[in-house]
Amino acid sequence: MIRLDSVSKAFGDVRALDGVVCAINAASLVAIVGANGSGKTTLLRLIAGVIAPESGSVRVHGVDPRATSTRRDARFGYAGQHVALDPEMTGAETLRLFHALRGLASSSRSECIASLVAMYDLA
Repeated sequence: MIRLDSVSKAFGDVRALDGVVCAINAASLVAIVGANGSGKTTLLRLIAGVIAPESGSVRVHGVDPRATSTRRDARFGYAGQHVALDPEMTGAETLRLFHALRGLASSSRSECIASLVAMYDLA
């Protein structure tokens, strides 16, 4: 469950979000649609705990996403629109890197990566 209660965020004189209230149930599929500069990325960055709201509260499964233990939670991640990948790494190498960075169990790593490589025809 994701819950936003009266969330506001501004960057200088630009108010990106103003009093946003919403609740998203677990296992829901949600599309965030809007014009450039309408606050979509700001909203996602707040939910991911990358930035803090100026006012209001954000909760992911009942916890503030900016809490240290939650930010390290291997079940949650955020990739912005400008993700920098190493062009020298293969798809499988990139998956291994992110698998390790997320702290996922090494016992399942090889099987998981092999499955993804086969599924998406990655080298």
